[in-house]
Amino acid sequence: MQFLTPTRVDGRGTHAVIRLPAGVPAERIARRRADLATGLHRLAKEVWPTTGAEAGILDLWVADKGALAEGAGAYPLLDDAGTVDVFKGVPFGRNLRGTPVVAPLMERNTLTGGMPGQGKSSAARVMMAGAALDPTAELRIWVPDANFDFEAFRPRCSRYVMGAEDERIAEIAEHLRELHAEVQTRGELLVRYEIPAVTREYASKGVGLHPLFCLLEEAHVAIQHPTHGAEVAKLIVDIMRLGRKRGIHLILSTQAQTKDSMPRDATRNASNGIAFAVGDHVANDALLGQGAYTAGHRATELIPGVDRGTAVVKGFSGQRSEIVQVYFLSVDKDTPVGDQVTPLIERALDAIERRGKGLPGAGRPGPQVQVQQPRDLLDDLDAVLGEEPVRTADVPALLARHAPGHQPYQAMTGKALREALAAEFGIKVPSTGNRWPLDPITVRDAQVRRATADLDDDQDLDRSHE
Repeated sequence: MQFLTPTRVDGRGTHAVIRLPAGVPAERIARRRADLATGLHRLAKEVWPTTGAEAGILDLWVADKGALAEGAGAYPLLDDAGTVDVFKGVPFGRNLRGTPVVAPLMERNTLTGGMPGQGKSSAARVMMAGAALDPTAELRIWVPDANFDFEAFRPRCSRYVMGAEDERIAEIAEHLRELHAEVQTRGELLVRYEIPAVTREYASKGVGLHPLFCLLEEAHVAIQHPTHGAEVAKLIVDIMRLGRKRGIHLILSTQAQTKDSMPRDATRNASNGIAFAVGDHVANDALLGQGAYTAGHRATELIPGVDRGTAVVKGFSGQRSEIVQVYFLSVDKDTPVGDQVTPLIERALDAIERRGKGLPGAGRPGPQVQVQQPRDLLDDLDAVLGEEPVRTADVPALLARHAPGHQPYQAMTGKALREALAAEFGIKVPSTGNRWPLDPITVRDAQVRRATADLDDDQDLDRSHE
């Protein structure tokens, strides 16, 4: 080995750049960070090996023992009467060296997650608090759960939904449809003004290109909803893919990082990844990108409880990832520090009032949720099926054309249809060459059985009255 720089004090630890022996890539050392930490008598999170200027150069930082126990410190904007420019990012936390870390927001999307209670919601709260202090920014927050964490933001939001009831999930889906339409509208505005992306100049003009920050807290609840989940997932991916240059930043917060709870394309389109302590490599890569675990970027090495508030983040700097201790903002007035968010929101509202243009986005009425009338699946299948079997993959499209106003049919898949038939009516569709043909006879037989059962129930009820 050859030390390219001497070891020197760097923040809360020691830094050195080392050329490794021939044939030893720095990535191999990064993958065995725990072993390296053992040799250096440190915790794994206190040792940060990364690849330097070449594949064989190790950039190594080692924390002083116990230095990370002090945490990120106080949120820097608590005692500052100023505002924020979201084009320059917002305060987020401190890295292991103790250097302040700024979260980049514009032309980004963010995915934050981890085990319950480790700080994912707090990270989202810190980012949204920073965005709230930019008087040109619009905020929308959706919480498909009975959750108090973001109630203080309600006066600052143009859209706010909180609740786990089906009606609230339907409202969130409607708001996402509205946002999806706004993505297209903003694209037309970019063409009109002949600019490739939203700039600070146009964001401040009041022409409909102001920064828009949207948070879907507990995103897995909405994504896995039996009626609206498939559509919510598709809308999220489209918004993340197209909204960045149009001034729209979507933050997804989740505690369930699986292929079913978070679309893979959402991970691919999230420039910012924030991973608190997670249970396995699947959840790790769902937050930090495919291959992150193999390359040594591992939130699995964070210890639940012990490392609460500490996350592995990607996209915040020139490094592939780094460990950050996130600032904490309390919303509980009964704690020693009290409610720290409400004063920030009040300051944000004062800045908006002084600007004299009103709360961004509040001038438009919210979308009206259409109440879905119940439909009978068997009767609708009877109406759309002829005499010959049809692949179940093709049936949802027939149902959608038959009842275009019924949202569940619009998002239905062949697999979901098979599962519904088996669960509700006992109809098991055979695979038959992996085509899964649905025979109309089985549907009509089920109708007859149901009618017979209803008739028997009525007769039993009449006899009981006698």
